[in-house]
Amino acid sequence: MSEEKPEADKVKADVEELLGMSRAARTRLLLKLYGLRPRRSLSQNFLINEPAAEVMARAVDERSGREALIVEIGAGLGALTVPLARLKRDLIAFETDGHLVPALDLLLSPFANATVKHADITKEALGEFAPDRRLAVVGNLPYHLTGLLLRSLMEIGHRCDVIVVTVQAEVAERLMARAGDEQYGILSVCAAYYLERIEKLQTLGPAAFMPRPDVTSAALVLQPWCDPA
Repeated sequence: MSEEKPEADKVKADVEELLGMSRAARTRLLLKLYGLRPRRSLSQNFLINEPAAEVMARAVDERSGREALIVEIGAGLGALTVPLARLKRDLIAFETDGHLVPALDLLLSPFANATVKHADITKEALGEFAPDRRLAVVGNLPYHLTGLLLRSLMEIGHRCDVIVVTVQAEVAERLMARAGDEQYGILSVCAAYYLERIEKLQTLGPAAFMPRPDVTSAALVLQPWCDPA
């Protein structure tokens, strides 16, 4: 008689217990289990605010077609990845840090619709990614790459049903600024050209993340033009 099933059952039970934890408790446990520390060089401030993660996942689901491929940028320790996977839609979660991938693989093991891709998103040609699919892009953007990633996403926005991201509050202000505003700059120009509208879902204080950043963040919905003028 095979001895694999009891072990498989134990793993399944362990995963279900993890998925039932609060985001904060689960994040602390995964850091301990895998001997991890948040890496400042990668702007690793893991989202632990449960309502925020659910709101972002719901925004993706409600504002994109069912056939659109969900692409998460910076899966971290799965705070947003899990509610996205629970949508039962095709999901690819990009994560640059290979040390986090085993934890993500464990969390997503119950979800056949979700895949973790260990890759540097800044080196991926998202404009050519899954060319036969519409995209719905979502992520808690790393602070040190926010400007670069936003410009890249806006440039491929015509392929996206929606883009849902968290960014620093001051970056959100620059995105939404109009000519003559103090915050008006290159991001404002790009946003006006590539985006039909921007909606702020919520403001997230430092306590929404682990470890706490020194800045306030904002969750935004970016709605690209179907075809920029």
